[in-house]
Amino acid sequence: MTKVGAKQNVFTDYTRRRFRLFVLDGGSIPPISTIWLVTFHTLHARERNHMSFGAAISSFFTKYATFSGRARRSEFWFAVLFTTLVSTAISIVWPSTTVVLDGMSFQQSSLQSNLWQLAILVPSIALSVRRLHDVGRTGTYYLFVLLPVVGWIMLFIQFVKDSEPVANAFGEPVK
Repeated sequence: MTKVGAKQNVFTDYTRRRFRLFVLDGGSIPPISTIWLVTFHTLHARERNHMSFGAAISSFFTKYATFSGRARRSEFWFAVLFTTLVSTAISIVWPSTTVVLDGMSFQQSSLQSNLWQLAILVPSIALSVRRLHDVGRTGTYYLFVLLPVVGWIMLFIQFVKDSEPVANAFGEPVK
């Protein structure tokens, strides 16, 4: 193999879905950003037919109250990322206020923050139910969110699981 300029070349083996790192300049260690980028792309490539960020957000709002069907893992996590970023931006632009009532202070979120949370409530629950369908669980499994800590951990485990590759009771795999 030949050296291309002074740059380090990084290749990944997507077909075997394994992380491989080749540095062609005598074995020096690549910068952390390069390792992170290769690791991210390799892990992201593991999911079959992953959805792009824009397509996931579009699907999040177009399937506003669709509780049937399946949602792939990338669709779910991109929607979580988007709603978290927007919520953070709203909190920065319109911060909460402190209200003192009978000597006790309370944090009151802004009107814009409350409207945003209300707007994404139904699509967030619908997407969570579709994600549970994708791993073979019923929508009632979402009620575990009512159990503090233990229920949240149980749901998180289901949300990070890989999709069932074959048709299940909730439909064909999402393409």
